[in-house]
Order: sequence, then C-alpha cells, then structure tokens
Amino acid sequence: MFLLKGLLLRFALVAPIGMQNIYVFNNAFNHSLKRSMLYSLFVWISNTALASVGYFGFSVILNANETVKQVVMFVGGVLVVWLAWNVLKSARSVDLNEQVNQIPVKKAILTAIVVIWANPQAVIDSSITLSAIRGTLADSAVGMFITGIVMATFIWIMGMTLVINSLKDRLSKKFLIWINVISGIVLLLYGVHLLYEVGVNVMSTF
Repeated sequence: MFLLKGLLLRFALVAPIGMQNIYVFNNAFNHSLKRSMLYSLFVWISNTALASVGYFGFSVILNANETVKQVVMFVGGVLVVWLAWNVLKSARSVDLNEQVNQIPVKKAILTAIVVIWANPQAVIDSSITLSAIRGTLADSAVGMFITGIVMATFIWIMGMTLVINSLKDRLSKKFLIWINVISGIVLLLYGVHLLYEVGVNVMSTF
C-alpha cells in the first residue's frame, strides 16, 4: 500500500513539464540509445539523491532561513541560464551520429546535478512535500514509501528516454534543431525568471 502511494505521488510530482523533463527529452533526441540511457541514469541518481534528502527534512533548512532560500534560487538561476546558453549554442550542430553528439561523462554528470539541484522549484517543492509526508508515516512504512518514490522516478525518466529515442529516427534534422532551440529558450526564460524573483525579493527587503 505505501509502495503504491509512493509511486503515485512521485509520478504526480515528476510528470509536469519542467527543467528535468526538458533535459531528458532533449538528451534522448540528441544521442544514441546507449548514451541517452546513460545520461538519463545520471539524472535519476541525482533526482533520487534530492528526493532522499528532501524526504528526511531538507526543507527545514530552507524554511528556517530566507537568505539561504534566496541564495539557492540565485545560484540556480545563474546555472540554468548557463545551461540554456550551451543548449542554444549547440542547437544547429545536432546530428544523429553518436560520435558527433558524445559528450564527456564528467560533463554529463555535472549537467545532471545542475538540472536537478540547481532547480529551486524542485528543491523547495519536493523537499517540503516529501518531508511533510514523512512526518505522517509510521517508521515501518518509511522504507516502502521511499522505495515507491525511487521506482517511479526511474520508470518515468528511463521510460521517457526510451520512447523518445526510439522515435527520433523518423524525424528530420530541422525538427531536431527546433527541439534544441525551444528547449534552450524555455530553460533561458526559466533561469531569467528565477533571477527576477530573487531581485524582487531582495528589493522588497529595503
């Protein structure tokens, strides 16, 4: 029962289109199945780490100190803008050749960390939701619930990667370029919005 509850809750949290899903979507379009599954695995590991930290009370730190929350949002905004710039800069160079698209594993790991941990909305929302639910569960249910959370994230990320990657060969290069451009613009707007929110919050304190 608690395993199912964890599955359903995580699907509800991870399904809405956001920075993570845009990255996974873009990743599946631009790499071979082997590479895209590997890079998505890094995203899942990073996501699982964030969910686990949030589940066991990370929100306490964020809610206790407004300055910490604003710093998280500012750093996240800067990193998201940086990620968007890289996506847009490489948009026209998209190719279905694995060797062309291959990026170093270290860069893929760093990007996965940025996509998850530099996303203030995910950090704040997930940590608050999961840590709040943790407080309502008996100790015997904790393990099953977090297992459901982890399983749902894996199914969503890897499943989406598999489906999108299997369809990409039917699409033209021009379409793939536009996918990159749209992804980059969405990420850029998201990052700018985060920085704007921090600016507004800082100005309101004066």
